[in-house]
Amino acid sequence: MTNYSKWAEATPDEPVRTVATRSLSTRLQAVRDYLEKAALEADKDIEYVHQMRVWSRRAHAALQLYQTLMPDWRVQRLAKQLGRIRRAANDARDDDVFAARLAEEKKNQAARLLLDRVREHRRQAQEPIVAIYRKLGKGVKLEKRTAKLLKRIGAGSRAPLGSDRFGDWAACRLQAEVEPFFLAAAVDLAVIDHLHQLRIAGKQLRYSLELLGTGLPETLRTHVYPMIRDLQDRLGTINDHATAQQRLQRWIQDSPSKVERKFLESQCEIEQHRTATLCGEFLEWWNDHREAELRRGFEDLLNACRAA
Repeated sequence: MTNYSKWAEATPDEPVRTVATRSLSTRLQAVRDYLEKAALEADKDIEYVHQMRVWSRRAHAALQLYQTLMPDWRVQRLAKQLGRIRRAANDARDDDVFAARLAEEKKNQAARLLLDRVREHRRQAQEPIVAIYRKLGKGVKLEKRTAKLLKRIGAGSRAPLGSDRFGDWAACRLQAEVEPFFLAAAVDLAVIDHLHQLRIAGKQLRYSLELLGTGLPETLRTHVYPMIRDLQDRLGTINDHATAQQRLQRWIQDSPSKVERKFLESQCEIEQHRTATLCGEFLEWWNDHREAELRRGFEDLLNACRAA
């Protein structure tokens, strides 16, 4: 299977249209490949489902970044399809993570019993993945829609932008992509919902940097991107524990066994405590100094683009 790189292949001097076509083609091909693997071979490697979800997000980010170069209705149609693919993987991925955690509790009888239920639920969660794969003609329909979209790059309402130099265009786009992130960071992050919104904004920025990075100075990949990646990893871990807590609460309500409920309640308390601890650690880590350092990193990057 192709080893896909998260960094879009590009050079600063290429036309935007050329880079857009290549980036979209690669990301949508990755979605098709991992969709097939997730539908037909999920039992061989749980990463197939995970990567299907990740690459559908990366492809969606590329659609958003280059949407002005394409007919809006084609962009929206494909974006909806990517959303369906991503959502089809949600329960399966949560089950895979939960099952892996329970499998570590080898000496706990309640954990072993619950693991059987999770595995059964995981088998059921496979159905939406197989269904979307079949609905798309085993990927053929998605391939055809991709081909039609790629042929129309340059036909959007702002098509003349397609001939611009990618490096210049990337510098302009970077400014627009950075602003929503710092707006999401300028609120009370002690509120868990605000942290969730910052995680979403950071994820969008990270995917955009992966698309723009090869058209911008090297410091984006060596200095700025690692800071965003670190932030995203910390927020992602918090989200994993918060999601696990919600999942456990649902299992508690549905559990017919007192022994199992007691185990679930204990695990839920652990997840709740871990989430609170990680939130506190994040707020200590994401201080004024670190935020200012990241701002300077972006400002230096943009200044280097202007100087070039």
